[in-house]
Amino acid sequence: MARYRLTTAIGRLLPTALRGFALCIACGRPLAAQAAKVKVVIEGVHGDAADNVRAVLQIAREAHAGRIEPGQIQRLHRKADDDIDAALQPFGYYHARVTKSLEHEGDNWTARYVIDPGPVVRVRSVNIAVTGEGHDTPVFEKAVSAFPLHRGDTLLHLPYQTAKLAFLTAASDSGYLKARFDTSVVLVDRTADTAQIDIRFNTGLRATFGPVRFHQEKDILDSSFLATRISFKPGDEFRHDKLLDLQTSLAADPYWAH
Repeated sequence: MARYRLTTAIGRLLPTALRGFALCIACGRPLAAQAAKVKVVIEGVHGDAADNVRAVLQIAREAHAGRIEPGQIQRLHRKADDDIDAALQPFGYYHARVTKSLEHEGDNWTARYVIDPGPVVRVRSVNIAVTGEGHDTPVFEKAVSAFPLHRGDTLLHLPYQTAKLAFLTAASDSGYLKARFDTSVVLVDRTADTAQIDIRFNTGLRATFGPVRFHQEKDILDSSFLATRISFKPGDEFRHDKLLDLQTSLAADPYWAH
């Protein structure tokens, strides 16, 4: 069983291979290879999966950008299997088989990739535990209940990553500013085409408001007057919406009108 931290390959840039060159012994200067046009044909996958293959497949990106040197074409064609594998895993395909061909006539090349994505990996179990001071608060109970992947679902990377972000956003908005994932792993069993999701989220302690200090270029308004705009007091539980309300109130105050 493989242990993964999902790094979703959705339109990401892969390392660019070094361009080849030929040496002219007589003059000691490099000769530029004849650049060629490349047509990339992708078959067997459709929709978002096909779009992602074309976005990740380096030979397709280079072909879209312009002409490519023949040596570069052949190098990128050889590594296309790895590119396609990385592009399909976010959609749950971990056993893609690729039949590829590379043909050319003059300076016109055709790279063809016929893809059999194979079976999808399905979620076998989802284990989510919330620890820390806020473990039993409604905001985190909602984050757990809203987790988008369940037993039997296709292992899709994007909902998984979005759900993790929802935990961190809920923590930040609620004042748990030191929240963290103690565990966040996906265990993929390639033999059984199943995945186990394990998440352990630690909320940490909830922050509280301290004193509010106003800094003015000139002491135009008395601090005690400004304090009347504050809807919270030191020791109250920190909430981002309270801070935003204060900022909005001050921005709308006629004393700051120009």
